[in-house]
Amino acid sequence: MASGTPTTKSQVPPPPTAGVSAVERWRQWGEPAVASPIITALVISLVSIGAVAFQALKADIRAVETRLITVEATLREEIRASEDRQREEIRASEARQRGDVTALRGDVTALSDKLDRVLENLLAAR
Repeated sequence: MASGTPTTKSQVPPPPTAGVSAVERWRQWGEPAVASPIITALVISLVSIGAVAFQALKADIRAVETRLITVEATLREEIRASEDRQREEIRASEARQRGDVTALRGDVTALSDKLDRVLENLLAAR
């Protein structure tokens, strides 16, 4: 290597280990002194994320509730307005019917008078 020939990856020697095997390194993660702070940090972060998500969910529910209240109030106003229009239409229809009935009574009275005169003329002609 000192002669200046290029080396390939297969020729590069592996890094020296300090006498600790890979299994022993993984066992270190299982020790309470190492695992406890990691697990604690994970639990705290999960609880924090859960709390934030819960607060966001509560805010969404409040927003939906507000929209529903607004829609409900709008629908109530529309229903009241529709009922008022229908009442006015019914009153107008009843007034027209009363006028029609009054006109029919007048027509019936006039027809009755004509029939009375016809009958009187028939009786007088006999």
